[in-house]
Amino acid sequence: MLTEAAVRDALAKVIDPALGHDLVSYRMVRSVEVQGDDALIRVELPTHAYPVAQRRELVIPVEQAVKAGTLADVPVMVDFGEKRAERPLAELVTRKLRPGDIYTHMYSGLRGEQDESGHVNAGMVEGRKRGVNFDVGHGGGSFAWRIAVPAMKEKFIPDSISTDLHIGSMNAGMKDMLNVMSKFLAMGMPLDEVVQRSTLQPAREIKQDALGHLSVGAGADVTVLRLEKGSFGFIDSFGGRMKGTERLSCELTLRDGKVVYDLNGLAATDYTKQPPRK
Repeated sequence: MLTEAAVRDALAKVIDPALGHDLVSYRMVRSVEVQGDDALIRVELPTHAYPVAQRRELVIPVEQAVKAGTLADVPVMVDFGEKRAERPLAELVTRKLRPGDIYTHMYSGLRGEQDESGHVNAGMVEGRKRGVNFDVGHGGGSFAWRIAVPAMKEKFIPDSISTDLHIGSMNAGMKDMLNVMSKFLAMGMPLDEVVQRSTLQPAREIKQDALGHLSVGAGADVTVLRLEKGSFGFIDSFGGRMKGTERLSCELTLRDGKVVYDLNGLAATDYTKQPPRK
């Protein structure tokens, strides 16, 4: 059975060529979560801009992450940082990432996701053909209507819909998961597809096949949503607004069969039927 110690031992054999140290001793492995035969590994670089000197050095972090993912038999997710001519996005998704790996912030427009003619980067199209998954990762600065809307019209839709939740994003255009899902309703994605790409598909991407569905024997993690009709506005990461006529809201949430959120008391007992308190 896979253990955290075994994963860390494997990662200790991955040597960063720029630093001459392994990922573990240099504290680049921030966390390891083991669930059965799967492991979710979080690796962080020593500095935000590391390394920056030469073109070869610019791709080392990605190559090392992929190597670690191969050793642990898990996919890697890459936030490619800022756009750099020395490390084109097309090279990342057509040559560096493996089938099953994940490119996030696909609609940011900050890393060359859209070419000069306004179309989806041809490298991303080729990357998808290779089996690379593309994730929304809305965040506080990585979702632009001017990138997402044309891409959706070209049928370049996300494999997984996600928030990149943090203090900045939750208090700006992203807000929460349902708001992000509602944005895809506004762009014409059918409701069942929005739900699938927010639940089942992300679970499959990270090899968590027990999650994201309600099959017999699965954990009772259930969300009851309400589809509201009206006039709504949705803001991207750069202050752009798009109108919509539908919005999702949460009525009830169960975690492992227990109610953890109940907006309108759907699971509660009518007060007139409650027994007297002693």
